[in-house]
Amino acid sequence: MPGKNLKKASFFLIPPIISVALAAADLAGDDVILSADERRWQGAHEEALELYERALVDDPTSAPAWSGAAVCLETLDEGRAVTVLAEAMSEPACALPAPAVTILAGGWARRGAPEKALKLLTAEAENAAGRSFLIQGQIQFARHELPSAIEKFKKAMAAGESAAPYYLAEALLEAGRCDEAELYVNEFLDVFPYVAEARCARAEIHYRRGEYDLAADELVRALTYDPKNKRALFDLAALAALKGDYGAAIRRYGEVTKLDPGAKRAFLRMAKAYEHVDALVAAQKLEEYRRRFD
Repeated sequence: MPGKNLKKASFFLIPPIISVALAAADLAGDDVILSADERRWQGAHEEALELYERALVDDPTSAPAWSGAAVCLETLDEGRAVTVLAEAMSEPACALPAPAVTILAGGWARRGAPEKALKLLTAEAENAAGRSFLIQGQIQFARHELPSAIEKFKKAMAAGESAAPYYLAEALLEAGRCDEAELYVNEFLDVFPYVAEARCARAEIHYRRGEYDLAADELVRALTYDPKNKRALFDLAALAALKGDYGAAIRRYGEVTKLDPGAKRAFLRMAKAYEHVDALVAAQKLEEYRRRFD
């Protein structure tokens, strides 16, 4: 069965990247996965995917490797991982390991079929690893079912899912439990200091406490790791407007709308900021906002 699983895996893993293979030549087991995780969090999905493939050669049932590979492929080629895993699962001779089934459920959830995903995860509950709990938590968080999401993220943490502290922090933050959220986001950043979204979460904690300078510092650090992070740009714009620096706010909101022309809130905030700088431009921007979004 492992051989069949690897054969399927080879259909969606990209060709080896020589420089990455050489750099990882001395790594083995968990070190390969840790190195792959680091590259994935840094946005180097192709390099991470090559390392996950190497880990799967060593252990075709590795939950972290299957999970990481699917996440990378989902970023690089949306939907293909789901297609490959669904086809593999439909073949009686190819018994996918539980982690692969969990990844398939995650793909269904991201593609708008949460009920199908939850049904599959429930059936696999006895074998589900941390990734399963993480995905269930993400679905419940999207539905704003915060108590259930928090419970699932805690179970994912207990099962060793490395991303769980970050997601738990976001859920606690959404629930208004800032002190608890800070504990978990700090725990996550101690291991993955370069994850921009986690920096943004910590910035929001500072913001809610009125610690605006600390919030701005975190957002600037987030942009050093991900210069196009829309959340960091938006929040920096909001801080600038709060301090009366409307020129800076307009620039930051403008960066968000360039990255995402459908960023409705950013466009409206930019128009409102113009009211403090140029009433004529503000009126033009508000009219453009109505044309585009109303």
